[in-house]
Amino acid sequence: MALEPLLNVAALAAGSTINGPGRRVVVWVQGCTLGCTGCANPAYQPHEPRHLMEHTMFAYKLVELCQRTQCEGVTISGGEPFQQAEALLHMCERLHKREISIIVFSGYSWEAIRRSRNRSIIGLLNIIDAIISGPFNEEVWKRDKGIYKKIVVLSKRYTRADLEQSEQKMEAISCQDGFMLLDFGDMVEFASDIQRIVRSNPLI
Repeated sequence: MALEPLLNVAALAAGSTINGPGRRVVVWVQGCTLGCTGCANPAYQPHEPRHLMEHTMFAYKLVELCQRTQCEGVTISGGEPFQQAEALLHMCERLHKREISIIVFSGYSWEAIRRSRNRSIIGLLNIIDAIISGPFNEEVWKRDKGIYKKIVVLSKRYTRADLEQSEQKMEAISCQDGFMLLDFGDMVEFASDIQRIVRSNPLI
C-alpha cells in the first residue's frame, strides 16, 4: 500500500490582508523549479524537506487557526503549490468541506494550469475559489504592484474586484521559531497560536 504524500511546508502566517480578501491564514510551500526572475522567496525554491505535514492533521490545524484568529480562508503560495498537487489536493478537500475559502498563488500560467492532465490539479480546480497565476517578474512587480498577474475566479465566493483590492496592500512580517508572523499589533496572539500548532504536530 502506497503512502500518501506529505505536504512540504516552508512557512505559515495568520492574519494576512494582502494575500486575498479578508483576513487569511497563509501557507508557503517548499520547492519550486520555475526560476522566476527576481523571485521574492528564493529560499523556498529547493525541493528539500522543511516541515513535512500529514495533510489531514494539517488541514484540521489550519481550520482551527482560522477560527481562533478570525480568518475567513487559507491562501497557498510558495514555492510552487502545483508541484505538490497530490498532497495539496488532499489538504484542500478537507478545507473545502469545512467551508474555508482557498486561494492559490502559482508561477505557472493559467493556460498551463487549465490544460494540465494531472488528476490532482484537475481536482484542485474544482474546489479552489481563485488562482492568481503567472511567473513572478521583479521589474514588472515594482511597476504594477503584482496586478499584472492573471486573476482567475473559480467560484461564486469572490469577485475579481475582491482580489484586485487585496493585491494593492502591504504588510510587515517578522519571524519567530521558523514561522512567519504578521505584525498587526496583536502579534502575541498569533505567535501563541502558531507555536501551539507547531509543537502539537510531531511531523514538524
